[in-house]
This record gives sequence, C-alpha cells and structure tokens, in this order.
Amino acid sequence: MKTTYLIIGMNACGFYATQRLVALDPGTSVTAVDSESSLPYKRTKINKRFGSGDLSPENYLLAPETWYKGNGITLITGVSVTALDTDKKTAQLSSGETIFWEKVLIASGADPFNPRNEVFQHSQLLRTYADALSIQREISEGRRCLVYGLGVLGIETACGLAQAGMDVTLAGRDMGILERHFSPSFRKEIVHVLYSHGIPVYYNIETESLMFQKDSFSFLSKGKKQTFTCMIHALGIAPRVKLASEAGIAVERGIVVDDYMRTSAQDVFAGGDCCQIGKDAITDLWHAAQHQGQCAAANMAGLEERYAKPLHRLKTELFGTYCFSMRPFGKEGTRKFREEESPLPGGIRRLFYFRENNLEGVEMIGDKERSKLYEKAVNEHWSREKVSADLGPIREE
Repeated sequence: MKTTYLIIGMNACGFYATQRLVALDPGTSVTAVDSESSLPYKRTKINKRFGSGDLSPENYLLAPETWYKGNGITLITGVSVTALDTDKKTAQLSSGETIFWEKVLIASGADPFNPRNEVFQHSQLLRTYADALSIQREISEGRRCLVYGLGVLGIETACGLAQAGMDVTLAGRDMGILERHFSPSFRKEIVHVLYSHGIPVYYNIETESLMFQKDSFSFLSKGKKQTFTCMIHALGIAPRVKLASEAGIAVERGIVVDDYMRTSAQDVFAGGDCCQIGKDAITDLWHAAQHQGQCAAANMAGLEERYAKPLHRLKTELFGTYCFSMRPFGKEGTRKFREEESPLPGGIRRLFYFRENNLEGVEMIGDKERSKLYEKAVNEHWSREKVSADLGPIREE
C-alpha cells in the first residue's frame, strides 16, 4: 500500500492531525493505523461514566465511521506498526502488510507507568476503553476498592466508582493530591469534596508498602491495616519510544522534536504523549496533544507553522465541583510570581499568578462557564487591570 501521509496512533494527536491534513490537502491519501480495535475515541472520557453505568462506545467516539470514509481516510484498527524504515520510507504492520509513505507522524502515545512490584501484577490499569470495560465488570455495590494514584486520572476514577456504589479509598506516594496543578489551600478544598462524598485520602503510601494476599490488597497507615477487594492504579505515563528508537530516530525521555514537530529523521514527525519538546519536556494533557497534532499536520502539508507552546488547562469536575488549573510551574518555583487571590460570590475561588503586571497562570474552582476565558487570559498574558475588568475584581493577599 502507498500513502502520502501515514499516521501512527489515533488518539488526540493522531486524530486531530488527520482532521487537519484532509482540510489542508484535500484529495490526498491519508492512512491511519491504530493498535486498538475500536474507532478512535476520547481517552479522557472513559473514567467519567462509571457512575452512569453506560460505557457504550458512542459516548466516546471522536468521529463516526462515516467521517473517515467520507474524507477518503484509510483507517486500519487492531493493528500495530512494528518497524519503520526512514530511508526506504516503509512501515511494517503486525498484519504482515507494508505501507510506503511520503511523510509520517508518530503519535504512538504512552503506556501507563507500572512499578516493578508484585502487587501491581494483580492491580488493574485504566488507560484504554478495554480497561474501562474490565473495571466496569468489577463494580459491585459495597465492594472496597483502592485507587492508587493522586493525579487527575486516579481522582476522577475514584469519584466515578464511588458514584457507582463502591466503597472507595484514594491513596498515593505523594504528599498531596494534584501537587503539580494546585496550591495547598485549593488542594485542601478538593480533598474536602472527596471526604464529603465518602472517599478518604491517604498520602505518602509508598509502593513497597502495598501488599497483596489471597485476592485482597492492603496497606498500613498509622498502625491500622486498610484492606480492599480490588485495586486500580494510575501513576503517570511512560512514552512509547521503541518504534522511533529502533528506527534510529533521536530519543531521550520521549521522541525528540523541534518547534515544528519534526524528529531527527527527514519527513518524520512526532507529537502527543510520546514526544519531547525541549529538555525533558513531556506534555501529558489532551489539548496539548491535540495542538501538537494540528501543528505537525500543517508542517507535513508544507506550511511553516511553529508550535507556540501554549499553556494548556487541566480541568476536572468532582461531584459537581469544577476545578481548573493553568500553572506555569510544578511543585517549585512559585516565588518568582506574585500571587493574588480573589473569591467571587457563589463559592467561586480564583488564584492568579502575575509576573510583573502580566498574568502567567491561574487556579480556579467553581467558575466553569468562563473557563475558556481564563485560558485565553493566561495565554494572552492579560494585564492585572484587564483581568480585573473582564474576570472580576482581584485583590492581593
């Protein structure tokens, strides 16, 4: 088979790259290969419907099957790309087929991080739609479930399982939940939401302290043994770089790309969770992968479009409480920003981060309807005066 554009992986990066390619270069041949057997879907939705009990595929699809056929896209699912030859411009598929390509995008994504601990051989992962179906079969009212991982995936999963009737406990090795995204006072409020809905949270529970015996999981906290009938872990990601590495493409923590999403090999691009932009920079948010795919597509089609490296939001809704974060730093580094907090009526909380007089980041709880305006304000670096005029008065703490 011959194709002009080959897309490897059809999550956020691959799908939105495909979407933009058919818009920029209509009529050309686009072939997309994905290892999952289902139609491409929005991965960030799969843990949000446990409470409803409806995990029908239609709830997650990025586009119906007719969209691919209508745009002349050859979609190959349930098949992996096993080898890439960047000189001959070929891709070998697990089905035995060979694809000849002119330009290729590696959007292979990432695998869940899986510690080398026997406990995790018995625990369940949640990364794919198939994982969600497997967990759905385990749901039974009153069963005690340990969700291990204090990031957004773990927290959302714990909430969904609790809504489905399970007795859920959240634990992790960190000293706080969502440490990359929220300040201590905001994290405290999020934890209060969890506790008020029956989800206790345990910190500093190392992987080595977890135990598995006779179909039960447990750990000790302050001398008291906590025991569970099932366990799910969500501990971050490991970028899938093997395909690129074996093809001789530069790889560090992820597949190394420049500001145009180009790899070290000619006509080979990469984006999404598998790629690395800058020193050790892996972006693990859906909208970051989406933007990277769109940028890669533009450059594959012959445009010169630089990836602007916008700051993307993290958002989550926990039992009706909407939480939003766009922090330009991790656990450290807040000292170089001036923090200004300004609550609004109705329980809305906001914490703005300014560098000199320009907005560089924000945390927010409760102002869901204006979330896109907050995102716009951060990426356009609004002045303090404009923030106050358009988003409501702010005061310095």
